[in-house]
Amino acid sequence: MRIGRWTLLALWAIGGGGLLFAGEQPRSSAAGRQTIVGSPHDLSATGPGRIHAMEEEQVCIFCHTPHNATGQRPLWNRHMPPTHYRIYESSTTDARIDQPSGSSKMCLSCHDGSLAIGLLAGRPDEIVVMSRRTMAPGRGNLSLDLSDDHPIGFRYDRALAARDPQLRVPDAISRELPLGKHGEMHCTTCHDPHNNHLGNFLRITKVRSAICLSCHDRDGWYTGSHATSPAIIRGRAVDMRERLPFAT
Repeated sequence: MRIGRWTLLALWAIGGGGLLFAGEQPRSSAAGRQTIVGSPHDLSATGPGRIHAMEEEQVCIFCHTPHNATGQRPLWNRHMPPTHYRIYESSTTDARIDQPSGSSKMCLSCHDGSLAIGLLAGRPDEIVVMSRRTMAPGRGNLSLDLSDDHPIGFRYDRALAARDPQLRVPDAISRELPLGKHGEMHCTTCHDPHNNHLGNFLRITKVRSAICLSCHDRDGWYTGSHATSPAIIRGRAVDMRERLPFAT
Protein backbone atom coordinates (compact mmCIF):
# COMPACT_ATOMS: atom_id res chain seq x y z
CA MET A 1 0.00 0.00 0.00
CA ARG A 2 1.34 3.41 -0.92
CA ILE A 3 1.63 5.83 1.95
CA GLY A 4 -0.01 9.15 1.18
CA ARG A 5 1.81 12.44 0.86
CA TRP A 6 0.60 13.83 4.15
CA THR A 7 0.25 10.56 6.03
CA LEU A 8 3.99 10.27 6.41
CA LEU A 9 6.15 13.23 5.59
CA ALA A 10 9.55 12.33 6.99
CA LEU A 11 12.82 14.14 6.60
CA TRP A 12 16.11 12.64 7.60
CA ALA A 13 18.74 15.30 8.39
CA ILE A 14 21.94 14.60 6.44
CA GLY A 15 24.38 12.79 8.68
CA GLY A 16 22.12 13.04 11.72
CA GLY A 17 19.66 10.24 11.09
CA GLY A 18 16.94 12.05 13.08
CA LEU A 19 13.37 11.49 11.88
CA LEU A 20 10.99 14.43 11.62
CA PHE A 21 7.28 14.05 11.00
CA ALA A 22 4.82 16.47 9.46
CA GLY A 23 4.05 19.23 11.88
CA GLU A 24 7.53 19.26 13.42
CA GLN A 25 9.62 22.19 12.27
CA PRO A 26 13.31 22.09 13.23
CA ARG A 27 14.89 25.42 14.04
CA SER A 28 17.46 26.81 11.65
CA SER A 29 19.20 30.15 11.38
CA ALA A 30 18.71 29.95 7.62
CA ALA A 31 14.94 29.94 7.96
CA GLY A 32 12.16 29.95 10.49
CA ARG A 33 10.60 27.05 8.62
CA GLN A 34 12.27 24.07 7.04
CA THR A 35 10.51 21.84 4.54
CA ILE A 36 11.26 20.06 1.32
CA VAL A 37 7.62 20.20 0.16
CA GLY A 38 7.22 22.66 -2.69
CA SER A 39 10.97 23.05 -3.19
CA PRO A 40 12.95 21.90 -6.26
CA HIS A 41 13.81 18.75 -4.27
CA ASP A 42 10.11 17.86 -4.09
CA LEU A 43 10.08 15.30 -6.90
CA SER A 44 6.56 14.03 -6.22
CA ALA A 45 3.82 14.29 -8.83
CA THR A 46 2.83 17.70 -7.46
CA GLY A 47 6.39 19.01 -7.23
CA PRO A 48 7.00 22.42 -8.82
CA GLY A 49 10.13 21.66 -10.84
CA ARG A 50 10.73 20.47 -14.39
CA ILE A 51 11.64 17.06 -13.01
CA HIS A 52 8.85 15.34 -11.11
CA ALA A 53 7.08 11.99 -10.88
CA MET A 54 4.13 11.31 -13.12
CA GLU A 55 2.11 9.51 -10.42
CA GLU A 56 4.18 8.98 -7.26
CA GLU A 57 2.84 11.16 -4.43
CA GLN A 58 5.46 10.50 -1.77
CA VAL A 59 8.02 13.24 -1.26
CA CYS A 60 10.84 11.71 0.77
CA ILE A 61 11.08 8.42 -1.11
CA PHE A 62 13.38 9.78 -3.82
CA CYS A 63 16.19 10.00 -1.28
CA HIS A 64 15.08 8.01 1.79
CA THR A 65 13.23 4.81 2.63
CA PRO A 66 12.09 3.27 5.93
CA HIS A 67 12.90 -0.22 4.61
CA ASN A 68 15.49 -1.88 2.34
CA ALA A 69 17.90 1.03 2.56
CA THR A 70 21.33 0.82 0.94
CA GLY A 71 23.19 0.83 4.25
CA GLN A 72 24.23 4.46 3.88
CA ARG A 73 22.94 6.86 6.50
CA PRO A 74 20.38 8.29 6.66
CA LEU A 75 18.23 5.37 5.34
CA TRP A 76 19.44 6.12 1.83
CA ASN A 77 17.22 5.02 -1.07
CA ARG A 78 19.51 5.66 -4.02
CA HIS A 79 22.40 3.77 -5.55
CA MET A 80 25.78 5.42 -5.31
CA PRO A 81 27.23 6.52 -8.66
CA PRO A 82 30.22 4.25 -9.39
CA THR A 83 31.89 6.91 -11.47
CA HIS A 84 35.29 8.57 -11.31
CA TYR A 85 35.09 12.35 -11.44
CA ARG A 86 37.39 14.95 -12.87
CA ILE A 87 38.09 16.95 -9.75
CA TYR A 88 39.15 20.54 -9.14
CA GLU A 89 42.85 21.20 -9.62
CA SER A 90 44.91 24.31 -9.04
CA SER A 91 48.63 24.99 -8.75
CA THR A 92 47.94 27.33 -5.81
CA THR A 93 45.66 25.04 -3.80
CA ASP A 94 47.12 23.96 -0.46
CA ALA A 95 44.51 21.27 0.18
CA ARG A 96 44.67 17.69 -1.04
CA ILE A 97 41.48 17.19 -3.02
CA ASP A 98 40.17 13.64 -3.24
CA GLN A 99 37.27 12.02 -5.06
CA PRO A 100 33.82 12.90 -3.68
CA SER A 101 32.61 10.75 -0.79
CA GLY A 102 29.93 10.61 1.88
CA SER A 103 27.05 13.04 1.52
CA SER A 104 28.60 14.54 -1.63
CA LYS A 105 28.16 11.20 -3.41
CA MET A 106 24.54 11.23 -2.27
CA CYS A 107 24.02 14.59 -3.95
CA LEU A 108 25.83 13.44 -7.08
CA SER A 109 23.61 10.37 -7.40
CA CYS A 110 21.15 12.80 -8.98
CA HIS A 111 23.24 15.82 -9.84
CA ASP A 112 25.90 14.18 -12.00
CA GLY A 113 23.20 13.05 -14.46
CA SER A 114 24.48 9.47 -14.67
CA LEU A 115 21.67 7.63 -12.85
CA ALA A 116 17.94 7.58 -13.53
CA ILE A 117 16.18 9.69 -10.92
CA GLY A 118 13.34 7.18 -10.63
CA LEU A 119 15.73 4.29 -9.92
CA LEU A 120 15.29 3.66 -6.19
CA ALA A 121 17.14 1.07 -4.14
CA GLY A 122 14.05 0.22 -2.10
CA ARG A 123 12.13 -0.69 -5.24
CA PRO A 124 14.45 -3.00 -7.15
CA ASP A 125 11.69 -4.40 -9.35
CA GLU A 126 10.29 -1.13 -10.64
CA ILE A 127 11.32 2.36 -11.62
CA VAL A 128 9.33 5.47 -10.82
CA VAL A 129 8.21 7.13 -14.04
CA MET A 130 9.48 10.71 -14.12
CA SER A 131 8.99 13.70 -16.40
CA ARG A 132 12.67 13.28 -17.27
CA ARG A 133 14.79 10.16 -16.87
CA THR A 134 17.91 11.96 -15.61
CA MET A 135 18.86 15.44 -14.47
CA ALA A 136 18.12 18.02 -17.15
CA PRO A 137 21.01 19.94 -18.72
CA GLY A 138 21.74 23.16 -16.87
CA ARG A 139 23.17 24.43 -13.61
CA GLY A 140 21.80 21.51 -11.60
CA ASN A 141 23.55 18.91 -13.75
CA LEU A 142 27.19 19.00 -12.69
CA SER A 143 28.13 16.06 -14.97
CA LEU A 144 31.27 14.04 -14.22
CA ASP A 145 33.46 17.13 -14.58
CA LEU A 146 33.76 18.91 -11.24
CA SER A 147 36.89 20.81 -12.21
CA ASP A 148 34.96 24.07 -12.62
CA ASP A 149 33.09 23.79 -9.31
CA HIS A 150 34.12 24.72 -5.78
CA PRO A 151 36.37 21.90 -4.55
CA ILE A 152 34.97 19.25 -2.24
CA GLY A 153 36.53 16.12 -0.79
CA PHE A 154 39.35 17.83 1.11
CA ARG A 155 40.00 18.01 4.83
CA TYR A 156 39.46 21.48 6.25
CA ASP A 157 41.49 21.56 9.44
CA ARG A 158 43.83 23.86 11.37
CA ALA A 159 46.81 22.59 9.41
CA LEU A 160 45.22 23.71 6.14
CA ALA A 161 44.32 27.12 7.59
CA ALA A 162 47.91 27.51 8.81
CA ARG A 163 49.24 26.84 5.32
CA ASP A 164 46.83 29.30 3.74
CA PRO A 165 46.18 32.56 5.65
CA GLN A 166 43.23 33.23 3.37
CA LEU A 167 41.28 30.51 5.17
CA ARG A 168 39.74 30.95 8.59
CA VAL A 169 40.49 28.33 11.21
CA PRO A 170 37.67 25.76 11.40
CA ASP A 171 36.76 26.78 14.95
CA ALA A 172 35.87 30.26 13.68
CA ILE A 173 33.45 29.00 11.03
CA SER A 174 29.72 29.13 11.67
CA ARG A 175 28.18 25.91 12.91
CA GLU A 176 25.62 26.37 10.17
CA LEU A 177 28.30 25.10 7.77
CA PRO A 178 28.88 21.51 8.93
CA LEU A 179 31.96 19.60 7.85
CA GLY A 180 32.08 15.81 7.46
CA LYS A 181 32.92 13.45 10.30
CA HIS A 182 36.61 13.70 9.41
CA GLY A 183 36.47 17.47 8.91
CA GLU A 184 36.08 17.26 5.15
CA MET A 185 34.28 19.71 2.89
CA HIS A 186 31.10 18.30 1.30
CA CYS A 187 28.32 19.67 -0.88
CA THR A 188 26.21 19.68 2.29
CA THR A 189 28.64 22.04 4.02
CA CYS A 190 27.17 24.93 2.03
CA HIS A 191 23.87 23.42 0.89
CA ASP A 192 21.03 22.06 3.03
CA PRO A 193 19.02 19.68 0.82
CA HIS A 194 15.94 20.11 3.02
CA ASN A 195 15.84 23.90 3.23
CA ASN A 196 15.51 26.23 0.24
CA HIS A 197 14.50 29.34 2.16
CA LEU A 198 17.58 31.26 0.95
CA GLY A 199 17.51 29.84 -2.59
CA ASN A 200 19.88 27.28 -4.08
CA PHE A 201 19.50 25.39 -0.79
CA LEU A 202 22.18 27.66 0.73
CA ARG A 203 22.79 27.43 4.47
CA ILE A 204 23.93 31.07 4.74
CA THR A 205 22.91 34.02 2.60
CA LYS A 206 24.97 34.94 -0.44
CA VAL A 207 24.27 38.67 0.14
CA ARG A 208 27.61 40.50 0.27
CA SER A 209 29.26 37.09 -0.23
CA ALA A 210 28.45 36.15 3.38
CA ILE A 211 28.61 32.41 2.74
CA CYS A 212 31.97 32.72 0.97
CA LEU A 213 33.47 34.92 3.68
CA SER A 214 32.46 32.41 6.32
CA CYS A 215 35.54 30.40 5.31
CA HIS A 216 37.59 32.76 3.15
CA ASP A 217 39.43 35.61 4.88
CA ARG A 218 40.17 38.55 2.58
CA ASP A 219 42.61 39.99 5.13
CA GLY A 220 44.92 37.07 4.43
CA TRP A 221 45.30 37.91 0.74
CA TYR A 222 48.76 39.48 0.87
CA THR A 223 50.34 36.51 2.64
CA GLY A 224 48.14 33.83 1.07
CA SER A 225 48.81 31.54 -1.86
CA HIS A 226 46.95 33.74 -4.34
CA ALA A 227 49.45 36.57 -3.83
CA THR A 228 52.65 34.68 -3.07
CA SER A 229 52.54 31.56 -5.22
CA PRO A 230 55.26 31.41 -7.92
CA ALA A 231 53.05 29.12 -10.03
CA ILE A 232 52.66 30.10 -13.67
CA ILE A 233 49.13 30.82 -14.86
CA ARG A 234 48.10 28.33 -17.51
CA GLY A 235 45.15 28.87 -19.78
CA ARG A 236 42.83 31.86 -19.54
CA ALA A 237 43.40 34.00 -16.46
CA VAL A 238 40.38 35.21 -14.51
CA ASP A 239 39.47 38.87 -14.91
CA MET A 240 38.19 40.00 -11.51
CA ARG A 241 35.88 42.47 -13.27
CA GLU A 242 34.27 39.72 -15.32
CA ARG A 243 30.58 39.15 -14.65
CA LEU A 244 30.23 35.49 -13.78
CA PRO A 245 27.17 33.43 -14.77
CA PHE A 246 26.57 32.20 -11.21
CA ALA A 247 25.64 34.22 -8.15
CA THR A 248 28.02 32.38 -5.83
